[in-house]
Amino acid sequence: MFLATTALSEFWEPSGQLLFLGPWCTHYDQHDQWAHRDYLFLPNPWDDRERLWQAASYCQGVHDHLLGELSLWLNKVHQVNFGRRYWQILLGPWLSGFVDVFFDHYVHINDALSFCPELQTCLLDEHEYRTPWDNCEFMALQLGDLYNLQLYSQIIAGSGHDFPRKKPSSSFAGPQPPARKNPWGWLKGVLHKLEPLIMEIAFPNKDVVLLKENLSPQVKLRLALTSDFPGSFMYQQLPPGRVDHYHPARQELAAASTTTDPFVRLLVQTLPRNFPGLYLEGYQSSRELILDRYGSRNLPKLLINWGNLWFHEYGKFLAAEMVEQGGGIVDFQHGAGFGCSRLLGVERYTRQVSDKFYAWGWAGQEKDPRLADLPGAKMSLKTRQPGTSYRHRMIMLASNIYPRFLYRFQSYPLGTQWLKYIQGIMEFIEALGPQRQGVLVYRGDWDYGWGIAEQVEERFPHVAVDRHDHSFRAQMNHSRVVVFDHPGTTFLEAMAANVPSIIFLEPRYWDFRSEAQPYLDLLRQPGILHDTPQSAARQVTRVYDHIDSWWFCRAVQEARKRFADHFALGSPNWNRQWVNAITRELQEVQARQKKREISLVPIRKR
Repeated sequence: MFLATTALSEFWEPSGQLLFLGPWCTHYDQHDQWAHRDYLFLPNPWDDRERLWQAASYCQGVHDHLLGELSLWLNKVHQVNFGRRYWQILLGPWLSGFVDVFFDHYVHINDALSFCPELQTCLLDEHEYRTPWDNCEFMALQLGDLYNLQLYSQIIAGSGHDFPRKKPSSSFAGPQPPARKNPWGWLKGVLHKLEPLIMEIAFPNKDVVLLKENLSPQVKLRLALTSDFPGSFMYQQLPPGRVDHYHPARQELAAASTTTDPFVRLLVQTLPRNFPGLYLEGYQSSRELILDRYGSRNLPKLLINWGNLWFHEYGKFLAAEMVEQGGGIVDFQHGAGFGCSRLLGVERYTRQVSDKFYAWGWAGQEKDPRLADLPGAKMSLKTRQPGTSYRHRMIMLASNIYPRFLYRFQSYPLGTQWLKYIQGIMEFIEALGPQRQGVLVYRGDWDYGWGIAEQVEERFPHVAVDRHDHSFRAQMNHSRVVVFDHPGTTFLEAMAANVPSIIFLEPRYWDFRSEAQPYLDLLRQPGILHDTPQSAARQVTRVYDHIDSWWFCRAVQEARKRFADHFALGSPNWNRQWVNAITRELQEVQARQKKREISLVPIRKR
């Protein structure tokens, strides 16, 4: 039996039985390369959710251990003396993701070798290995087959197995999302270039900087025009880089930890080829860019983040320098899952590095003084009123999908569970019946090779497929009812906007915190939340012709409001509340820095 670790069929045996490590090996648009083969999938280790929780907890511990070891090593190499928080800001997103991905691959390889000890496979030539430049490039590479083949090859070889190697015919470029048509694209391009100049002149205050990437132009403008707005938006980015010449100390990374844990030892041995160049070869020049712009004593006092710090390298370098000088980081919730999903890596990181985290209503469910509630701009929508829904005929099925390869342990389907997720979409459409299929619009997302839209078009020719010519919000406002198959931000928007909504979630794949479960249970009794696609389809059929009598009945509205107030808090004057909160946080940082300066003043002896 031959082990296929990725969808690169040139690395498969041309005949014989194939053991696919996971569904990422089978691109839908490459159906002709594998459908005729004798194959089977390796049993999914994460079908055992207890094993998943243990793996996630273990990886968090590995991350924390390696962060401490790497912090000491980087201080030595760069001849600095920064604290753990400094390096956590810089390394945290990449390190936590790399540990999760590497452990997932490690478990799959070990399970495969246990499943069939006589397996054969083909590895990537070592001369083709790629070192990512930063976390953004790591995430981009991790979407594609070649970098994952690199990791599988390192794990298999590092575990003592010797298999043939070969060079690939393709490049490391990962899959790219399709370009979306926009007749006003040229105007957006002009405004994009003018915006930094206008904002620099209009808002020169550098005490507060806001990372803007997760804010729409409308939100930025309204926030900036709010009276007493104390900040400025950040437009700077670090220049792109590539590791062309290795730092003399890079090979020392292989000995960065003295642990006896076999997994950690194997991971550390691969760091000379996997540790991002920005934090080693590019560190000094990147830090100098920050200090040349601000100076070591004129850094901003407060950085406001909407989840952007995860991938914004300039922002991370600035934030790390700021906290060393007593500055602060404040994070505003930017999407779903926070306070609700059992596993959410971005929440763990942002709450660890931030001085304050503003949530969309759920702050009271935890005894954390750094948590507080503020309305979200995305949640502050005009609500639908009775009589409006009947103007529209469309049923929108709002779907989602994640990369084929695991990129983080989180509370969503993993591995072959995505095949069952896609099957659930088809089962919902099938159960809806021909009449309602005629008014159904399937709205997915860039699907990383899963081919969901193509499958919908092939199986259900009467169902329209949304090509994203219009925003989700525009389509939502033209829908009689919106159906969701995942608990994402769009579902929260619909609940906040009081748009008739139905959601179906497979309980085995979507895991929620115990504190959040009562609010989800509120949605079950009035028919909003369902466990199966068939049940959701029956509910759509039942209420479609009488949408208002169902949606605006007392039981549904009470459940919706309690849920939205807890997870989708909105307010018409959200911008005023944001500015007030930012001002308070700035004052607290200024007071803290003043005390710090006083404590550093030497006392003269008389």
